[in-house]
Amino acid sequence: MYRREEVEFSDKPIYRDKRDLLTIVEVPDLLSYDIVAYLEVSFENEQRYVPLYQKRGEA
Repeated sequence: MYRREEVEFSDKPIYRDKRDLLTIVEVPDLLSYDIVAYLEVSFENEQRYVPLYQKRGEA
């Protein structure tokens, strides 16, 4: 999980829903996937950001 200042200047979008992307625990082979966005979640009364992955070549 990342804090806002760690992702706010990223070129990747920030979503409030997961869409059809995967979190790290759902990725079967991390070497075949890239971070394509961040998911905004509440954690201990703060907004945090979880990386979302998509298989390379599935843009």
